[in-house]
Amino acid sequence: MRIPHTIPQNTLKAYCPSEQTLELAGEENRRIKAEDFSWDERMPPPLSRLCVQSLVDNFLEHYNVLPLLEPFHLDLIYEILPTSLPIESVLPLIPEGEYWRRRCLDTWSNKIDVSDYNDSWKCMFAECYLEGIIEKEEPYFEEWQDSLKIVNLCSPYVRRLVITQLQPPRVME
Repeated sequence: MRIPHTIPQNTLKAYCPSEQTLELAGEENRRIKAEDFSWDERMPPPLSRLCVQSLVDNFLEHYNVLPLLEPFHLDLIYEILPTSLPIESVLPLIPEGEYWRRRCLDTWSNKIDVSDYNDSWKCMFAECYLEGIIEKEEPYFEEWQDSLKIVNLCSPYVRRLVITQLQPPRVME
């Protein structure tokens, strides 16, 4: 059974029976267990789930159908979309939400305080990503076009940048 990201883990734990409850006399013969979240694992997935999975697998080719989907299916797509997609493709397409939370946590597991970024995971990702690009960029004399593309892509989501270091320029020979 798919548990949406909007249900807190503590809520799920509250519905799991304790060890003592499972050892009660009437428990062993029960056929219907409402607290069993794995009851549908042997059933084939519904066609809508297969369609959503197909969209996720081919996201970069079929992103133009996103406005036509129901909010429920969009939430599911954003929950299972891989966080390794190119930033140039997903930053303008995917709104604030679960995808950006997962992407931030996958990229920077030590940075989890989103309150510094106006409580926006997307802004946090754009700012931290741009900070990393600027800090790691070696100053070349002619190759600045790629960096400019990234800056233009991230600029609508960036409020401030905290640059802690810059690379020294290469000596011109």
